[in-house]
Amino acid sequence: MTQGKAVFVMVKWVFLRSYNNRLEAELAQGLLEGYDITANVVADDYGGMGPHLLPATGGAKLMVPAEDLARATEFLKDADLDIDDYDDDDDEDEAYDAGGGNEKDDDSENRW
Repeated sequence: MTQGKAVFVMVKWVFLRSYNNRLEAELAQGLLEGYDITANVVADDYGGMGPHLLPATGGAKLMVPAEDLARATEFLKDADLDIDDYDDDDDEDEAYDAGGGNEKDDDSENRW
C-alpha cells in the first residue's frame, strides 16, 4: 500500500468587479462557474446578516483566478450581466388594477 502526497496549488485571485449586494455577485459567480471558471464572492456583510454594510466596504467583490480574468471578463460582458443598469420602465404604460389584473382601461388614470 502506497501513501500519496497531498498536492496544493496556489491560486492568485484577482478582482473582477463589485456588486451592490451578495445576490448579484452570486448570480455572476454561477454564470462563470457554468463556463468552468472558478469564482469566489468576497463580501464583508457579516455572513449575510449585515447587507446594509456592503456599500461602506466596497460592495460584494467577485474574484477569479488570474489566469481566467480575460475569459471571465468576456463572459460577463457577453452575458450583459450588468444588473445595476437593469431598466424596467417598459411597463410604464400598463396601469395596475387592484382587482387582480393589469388590464388598462380608460379610467385607469383616475382610479387612485
